[in-house]
Amino acid sequence: MRSAFAAALMAASVAGCSHREPAAPNVVLILVDTLRASRLPCHGYPEIGTPGIDRLVREGIQFETVISQVPVTAP
Repeated sequence: MRSAFAAALMAASVAGCSHREPAAPNVVLILVDTLRASRLPCHGYPEIGTPGIDRLVREGIQFETVISQVPVTAP
């Protein structure tokens, strides 16, 4: 049963393949260790500048609530 499912999944993924480049990326995920959101200008912190992140926030979607499986960072 698993092999039939895997074969169907592979066939479906290959059927949707195209050799042309996408017009623009759909998702940009930024992963940063040991950065508090409260220290970014887009969250009201005026003391530093992050023009790249600020532009992404202006032109994209910013999630206000995020849940992490393991919220542990280096000391």
